[in-house]
Amino acid sequence: MSSKLKIVPNCCPFLLFLGLALHALLSGVASGLDNLVCRKNYKSEYSLDIKGMINLDSTFWNLLAFDNLTELKELKMHRCPPLPLHHFHMLSSLKTLRLWRSSSIIFPLVGGESCAEYQFQVECMSIVEWGASAKELTQLLAYFPNLSELNLWDCDKILWLGVAEKRAKTTPVPPSSAVKADGVQIEQHQQQDGTRGEEEIAAEGLLLLPPQLQQLEIRLCPELSLRFNPVDYNREAGRTAGGQGLQGLRFLRSLDITGCPRFLSFYSSLSSSPCFPFPASLECLTLEGAVGTATLLPLSNLTALTNLSIWGCWDLRGEGLRPLLAQGPLTKLTVRGTPNLFTGFEPPPPHEHELPSSSSKLQELDTDDVASTLAAPICALLSSSLTELRFWEDKEVERFTKEQDEALQLLTSLERIRFWKCDKLQCLPAGLHRLPNLKRLDIYRCAAIRSLPKDGLPSSLQGLEIDSCSTNRSVPKKCLPSSLQKLVIINCPAIRSLPKVGDLPSSLGELVVRDSESEELRRHCHKLIGTVPIVI
Repeated sequence: MSSKLKIVPNCCPFLLFLGLALHALLSGVASGLDNLVCRKNYKSEYSLDIKGMINLDSTFWNLLAFDNLTELKELKMHRCPPLPLHHFHMLSSLKTLRLWRSSSIIFPLVGGESCAEYQFQVECMSIVEWGASAKELTQLLAYFPNLSELNLWDCDKILWLGVAEKRAKTTPVPPSSAVKADGVQIEQHQQQDGTRGEEEIAAEGLLLLPPQLQQLEIRLCPELSLRFNPVDYNREAGRTAGGQGLQGLRFLRSLDITGCPRFLSFYSSLSSSPCFPFPASLECLTLEGAVGTATLLPLSNLTALTNLSIWGCWDLRGEGLRPLLAQGPLTKLTVRGTPNLFTGFEPPPPHEHELPSSSSKLQELDTDDVASTLAAPICALLSSSLTELRFWEDKEVERFTKEQDEALQLLTSLERIRFWKCDKLQCLPAGLHRLPNLKRLDIYRCAAIRSLPKDGLPSSLQGLEIDSCSTNRSVPKKCLPSSLQKLVIINCPAIRSLPKVGDLPSSLGELVVRDSESEELRRHCHKLIGTVPIVI
């Protein structure tokens, strides 16, 4: 095969502007190629997508004229053989690299080559189903000094997570041989022949992240564990001191750890409170499915955090959560499947009463736990800042207790409340009408709710939506405040009528009724046409 496949941007108008795939172009030339697509992405930048089959071998790369791809911005590779460095080096404009199902290091060194000879400008990298070791992935990442965003999915050979240090000159020691859980005692690293084999095997599972990362997403890595690396151990391993957990990622702004159940498991085994696992630079943190045994997660150092989302972490407890809520820049908090996060919510320090009531910045709170959230200490803290409260899929709450109702009334800044799939909830909070700034109330798929509060809704309410509440039978006129502008009723078969025309608020400008089985309700809505400006 002496001919080369030429990809010349200026000569492929159909390929680049219409995004047509080259399904048959390589027929008989590279039978292991499944798909080759070159197009302009949403930024009008050139993107090349190569999808191989299991029998695609390395000779395929010799068919491509890489010198014609100098304007390429994004490269996607699916099940491809290792790409030689001298080819990849020609992609001088490449900014995004996405790898799927790679079976080995994508850039094998040949001859006397070293990482220092090749420094690429890639800024974003996504790796899915990495088939080689974590150590090899560490070596791969060393080629990209400008890498700021890294996404790792379904990489089951990554066992431990650390941060690469530029001054490191020796092979990192795996955490398993360096730390004792009881008392956090440090064992001296041994270089004896009897222990070296075990350490080298363990090192294969240690991924060292580039310290310049700003965004990191890791998903579906079931064996991945974040380790506590004491200062002495860092020195012994040839690294600079102070690299606790991910503290070495000093520029990290966004961290998403999802589907990694063992990620915090090491912290649950420590007898004393460990150092902070995350860098203070974080602005957005998502933890989903990180389970442990009463794991205590230190959070108080995250003084730049604006968005915190914790899902399905069950026994996780947040240490230092109160300072984040009281004085930090946190504006959005999501807590689901983590019932112990607020357990033992720390009492306010003696001097906190001196702080202005508006010191909390939290505006949005999503939770599936009414009992833990509607507590007086929490609601008092959020009284003047919280504008949106969403209860998602609380499977236990049936009625609000007096204490919970009173705690809710402390949230005087609330503008919107949403109840979503609270299956057992029979009635809304009785004191809902006492929220002076509430503008929106949404009730979705709360099958047990039969009616709206008997004392009505807030006089500030502008929008009311009732969706898929099968047993809610009526919308009493006293429940519709004079401020109401929009009323939406969707898929509520038990609601068969609305208040009479004269009893509807004069402010009502839009009425939406859909998926109703009641002919009576449809006739009623039809009569309102002309009285209510918009009837749908």
